[in-house]
Amino acid sequence: MRCPMFFKAILLVGLSALSYEASAWRIDMNFNNGTPGSKAQTSGYFNDAAGETYFTTAQSYEGGVAAECNISQGATAFGTWGGIITHPTALKKGDQIWFRIRTFMPIGFNYDSIAEGYRLKFLRIHTMSSSTPNFGYNDWYINPKNSAVPFSFIYEGEQKWSNFGDDSKKIQLGVWETYEMYVKFDDVTVASGGQARVRVWKDGLLLSDITDRKTLATADAYSDRTHLFTYWNGGSPQTQKMYIDDIVLTSDLPAGRDAQGNPYVGAGKKGSPPSVPTLINVK
Repeated sequence: MRCPMFFKAILLVGLSALSYEASAWRIDMNFNNGTPGSKAQTSGYFNDAAGETYFTTAQSYEGGVAAECNISQGATAFGTWGGIITHPTALKKGDQIWFRIRTFMPIGFNYDSIAEGYRLKFLRIHTMSSSTPNFGYNDWYINPKNSAVPFSFIYEGEQKWSNFGDDSKKIQLGVWETYEMYVKFDDVTVASGGQARVRVWKDGLLLSDITDRKTLATADAYSDRTHLFTYWNGGSPQTQKMYIDDIVLTSDLPAGRDAQGNPYVGAGKKGSPPSVPTLINVK
């Protein structure tokens, strides 16, 4: 799924220091260099599955340009809805990743999933091994709007659910919101003496610290890519669009700390620019 244009469209720093045994990288994707109306995938921002994701000035978290994600009524929309980011290096047992994104769902947006599990795929971190091309995803799901608990997590390689959030943490329409997921990769959970752990935040507030779920199926598994949406379970209930901006995907320890002292990228302040435009930095 690696797209050569992706690397042409961004600044590459530190490649001479690349180490596959111990490397850290960070991708900042704020869309400000995009041409409104052009596709984010063909312009090199997403590697795949972003056929209906366009640069736009209709909404922006910062900088004046964001990405518009479109979906048609009834479509499950793999290939067009959201997008895929290939990791510059694979993330193995003991590695970690942070995935931070700003989202804007307009008034009237319907995020319900009407079949195939009745949850909407949201932030998704894929896992595999050299012998198994798909062990499944570390998946943050959005539950239907009438659910008592707004979000769920599952690692598909283990098939055990964790629910989190309360009514006050449900998605708010017509405003920019910030979501972040952290994954520490291991086939043994923290609760069982290993390192596998997942943390999730909304607007900088920790929603859950999940320590009893695996994040790799086997000790030799690894993570090769991250998905934003990419498949709408049961098909979208209507033709609609929403907006994304200011994505950070990093395996490098962020400088920010939440109220509990956990490292995270963080929500920051609305309108404040990211530290760099669109950058892959590999240490």
